[in-house]
Amino acid sequence: MRAAALLSEDLAAAEDLGLWVDVVGTLTRLGRSALADDDTGRAERLYRRALEIAAERSFTRGQVRAETGLGRTAPLRGDRDGARAHLGRAVERGRALGLADEAAALLAEAAAGREGAASRTSVTASNI
Repeated sequence: MRAAALLSEDLAAAEDLGLWVDVVGTLTRLGRSALADDDTGRAERLYRRALEIAAERSFTRGQVRAETGLGRTAPLRGDRDGARAHLGRAVERGRALGLADEAAALLAEAAAGREGAASRTSVTASNI
């Protein structure tokens, strides 16, 4: 919880300074922290906000990270189709930047019906 509080302070500072790349990065890290705490509702809100900001600023790397985070969150909320959609978009956007590997692996797991286990167990090792 202390790490999340520190990240929240970083988020506020980045927003005040208009450092949108940092805002998106911090939001995705907070989303990962929320998933680690089994707070899928909070994780989804954080990843959606990161995606919105990244899309507004054409920040593709941020969009890939946010979509991947939403792809991890969706099956934990019972939305397998949503997981596949988010991960598919992450793969599509990430290929050009060499960022599609993690999303592609999660998408393959989702296709095999194993997304819940993959989302929970690998969230802390993720670089989202």
